[in-house]
Amino acid sequence: MSYKNSSQLEETLDEGYGAGGKAIVVEVATDNKHRTFPEVKHAFSKAGGAMAEPGSVLFQFERRGIITVGKVGDADDLLLQILDAGADDASVEDDEVLVFTDMKTMHAVRKNLLDQSIVVKNAELGYVPTATVPVVDQDTEEKLFRLLDALDDLDDVTNVYNNADIA
Repeated sequence: MSYKNSSQLEETLDEGYGAGGKAIVVEVATDNKHRTFPEVKHAFSKAGGAMAEPGSVLFQFERRGIITVGKVGDADDLLLQILDAGADDASVEDDEVLVFTDMKTMHAVRKNLLDQSIVVKNAELGYVPTATVPVVDQDTEEKLFRLLDALDDLDDVTNVYNNADIA
């Protein structure tokens, strides 16, 4: 006897703009897009944002490999090791480093990092903004954080990316 899986997940991308015109890409995995899309749309409108047509925001992002590594020792030495491993770029954030790679080389870079005894916390494909836009005032920042939090709280949202440069 065979069984059908009645709840197949469909992956979609939703696009929109948050406060101050900041571009936002939302990755969704849902078994009911007719339920999820209105939830995402409501989160945007409630926080002063708006949904956008497909492709009108996504062009501002690149699909990249993103590897998170633990920051140990001298940051400059670690950055050199990361670049020697084949990474395109890296940025230091508090106690970890985000390593950016081409999609096709992410696995090889991850292996090279592990071979150098660098602790890899996570490796995934994601959307990286081609340029960031500064947030100029506190009100815009608060609205943007409210929207990002609301999107993160939705069950079917798997990732949220934005082009805001929040200092």
